[in-house]
Amino acid sequence: MKRIINIATKLLWREFKNGELNFLAAALFIAVASMSSVALITDRVSTALLQQAGDLIAADTLVSTVEPAPEEWLHEAASRKVAHTQTVQFPSMVFRGDDSQLISIKAVTSGYPLRGELNTDTQPYTEGTVTHDIPAAGEAWVDSRLFNALDLSIGDRLGVGETSLTVMRILSFEPALGGNMFGAAPRLMMNTADLDVTGLIVAGSRVNYTALFAAETQTMAGFRDWLKTQLRPTDTLQGIKDARPELRMALDRADRFLGLAALVAVILAAIAIALASARYARRHQNSSAIMRTFGARQNAILAIFSLQLGLLGVIASSAGLLAGFVVHEWIIGYFSQFINRELPAANVLMMMPALSAGMLLIFCFSLPALYRLKNASPVQVIQSRAHTSTRQSILLYLPALLVIALLIAWQARDIKLAIIYFSGLLATILILAVATLVLLWLASQFKSRFSVSWRLGLTYLSRRKLNTMIESAGFGIGMMVIVVLVLIRTDLIDDWLVSLPEDTPNQFLINIQPDQIEELSAVLKTNSSDTPSFYPMVRGRLTHINDRTVSAEDFTDERTRRLATRLFNLSWSDQLPNGNKVFAGQWWKISTQTPQLSFEKDLAERLGIKVGDTVTYFMSGLSVTAPVTSLREVNWDSFQPNFFVIATDMTLKDIPATYISSFYLDKNNKDVLTKLLRQFPNITVIDLQSMINQVRDIMEKVIQVIEAVFLFTLVAGILVMMATLQSTHDERIRDNAIMKTLGASKRQLRKILLTEFVLVGAISSLIATTAANLISYTIATSLMNMPYQLHLKSFMLSIFIGTAIITMTGLAAFWRYHKMSPVHILRQA
Repeated sequence: MKRIINIATKLLWREFKNGELNFLAAALFIAVASMSSVALITDRVSTALLQQAGDLIAADTLVSTVEPAPEEWLHEAASRKVAHTQTVQFPSMVFRGDDSQLISIKAVTSGYPLRGELNTDTQPYTEGTVTHDIPAAGEAWVDSRLFNALDLSIGDRLGVGETSLTVMRILSFEPALGGNMFGAAPRLMMNTADLDVTGLIVAGSRVNYTALFAAETQTMAGFRDWLKTQLRPTDTLQGIKDARPELRMALDRADRFLGLAALVAVILAAIAIALASARYARRHQNSSAIMRTFGARQNAILAIFSLQLGLLGVIASSAGLLAGFVVHEWIIGYFSQFINRELPAANVLMMMPALSAGMLLIFCFSLPALYRLKNASPVQVIQSRAHTSTRQSILLYLPALLVIALLIAWQARDIKLAIIYFSGLLATILILAVATLVLLWLASQFKSRFSVSWRLGLTYLSRRKLNTMIESAGFGIGMMVIVVLVLIRTDLIDDWLVSLPEDTPNQFLINIQPDQIEELSAVLKTNSSDTPSFYPMVRGRLTHINDRTVSAEDFTDERTRRLATRLFNLSWSDQLPNGNKVFAGQWWKISTQTPQLSFEKDLAERLGIKVGDTVTYFMSGLSVTAPVTSLREVNWDSFQPNFFVIATDMTLKDIPATYISSFYLDKNNKDVLTKLLRQFPNITVIDLQSMINQVRDIMEKVIQVIEAVFLFTLVAGILVMMATLQSTHDERIRDNAIMKTLGASKRQLRKILLTEFVLVGAISSLIATTAANLISYTIATSLMNMPYQLHLKSFMLSIFIGTAIITMTGLAAFWRYHKMSPVHILRQA
């Protein structure tokens, strides 16, 4: 064994000095560096985005209860170094002289909010300034709606139960409003120290106690897991992604975009290792056969080359881990100025999968090489070819394909995305191979019409079909992955940003009465840039699915249990709303006379509802039963009024309804809201500008990170193209030397190379660009729920640029051999 180790070590050192293993080491180095850096970047940025999203629920995790949180929870939180605070919320009447108003009171304790910031001012409907205080004992902070509804002034006294509080500030923005906006009421914030003197909380009072918790990601995850085991039947655990659908959609798309960026690096790295490993196998066939000639056993040869690759893997992977960490720190250091918050510490455990993946890749892609080297016979030195059958070669590469599939699934974190990418990868390779053969056949039919140099180039490509297909596949996959990333950056992300333009509706109006629509519409047209739409809304509770009574106990998922028992906002419409797309079933005809319902797809899947099921809602004292005729995909992050359930007007004709609307209001025209509420005092205005800013901020930060990953991935893409050239390097320079010996001029050789690379580049670029657009279309429509538009100009430009890059790269790689003598070239080969 010691002798084998010595031989393997000497061979490794010799081949490093000779440059035999440099390219394989570089491929593995880039693979591990890209995977580890991307893993660290996406982990830290995703965590930061989730923490930022926590600004909208005032914590990382909260628990809503009907009684104060047990002291055990707070002690456990303190022992785990989890920050915590509590709030008490309940409806009540407040009084100012003879005027009264039904409001929502929130009593807070020191430390609130744990995430996000309170903004206050002394004027209504302003952005306010950040404060780190809470109301002092005896004070009340009110929102702009309550301030206007009771015509208050700073310093006025408000009757709250058995005491009175002094109005000291106006709440401009408060976290934890990411829940159900339609249940919002004018708000008053007070100190919990004043609760007892108000006398408002007695036995039977409708009170919601909330315990809020925040900590670093790993600490929070452990505490949350513990907390789940302590919950009582009446407790509701809520996390960041349980907030409003708009925020959930933004975070979900952010995760998917970051996953896509990381996935590109994984695929490129795997391809580079595959190509470098194939060349390694070919270059060691003769040396292995010679070792067999001198009596080396098969197991000894296998051990020598396996150990050599193992040592190479450890060295290159370790260097890759170090480089990945340095690169990630550089990128994070640059982008921390945009994230505007302290990022969580790097979790080095996130790098370990990259190390394991690197070792798996090198061994799985070297498996065919090791198999051939082990079975090499002396006759192969003469014949210069292996005796492994094509079927055996394919079977030997199956573990490598399995590893790539698992890496894609791991990196994508989404089985659907992984299937799309892996299927696209295999389909592209197959199409590239077939297209290459077809084009070579077509070219051979008209070969006589070309010049001598072009005929020789075509002859070379036709004679070495396998090499040509390898080149086409390598160039094509490299191009495809890069074009996908470019399309994601230039089209999908731009479309994502366009989906939330500057004039996105930022004001929601609820509780609009039917007889107020005409007058309110006229007022809004005067003060807003767009024409408002009005949507009817009724509230109901789901009671039956087919003949089965709906109960929270029927579901195990926490969020689904809440959805099953909550009050839903239903609407009716003849036309499919903007931003909605029918996923299953059919939308009803205009003015249909039959009761029908359409469900949002994700809600239906959670509740187990399918097209054809019959569901029953209880609303306004009546039970309404109707069949489900369609499921819809809803673009929640449009900030337009959207509904989980839409019905035909015949379904809800007997149910009294109010209306809702939305419009965009410039921040300089906030006085319009004061006039509006005085003219329509029953209407509730909800300002969503803070949430819109939050979602837009998430979008912009994700784009910045993807751009950084794009630059890093571009290096891996170039490496794939260089690996493709190296895979046919030896055969090409040998043929070059033979043609020079037979009298070919430098000009003719350049034309032959030009012919080869233009043809291969054109095939690769055309198919790669087509495949990239198909993959991007599938990602956009199936995963992102976004429209996708093919840009013909970009399509043609990608083909042209791809062909030019491949041609110039190929010519540059072999240019120096034109000046060498045939003997020198053959010695290098």
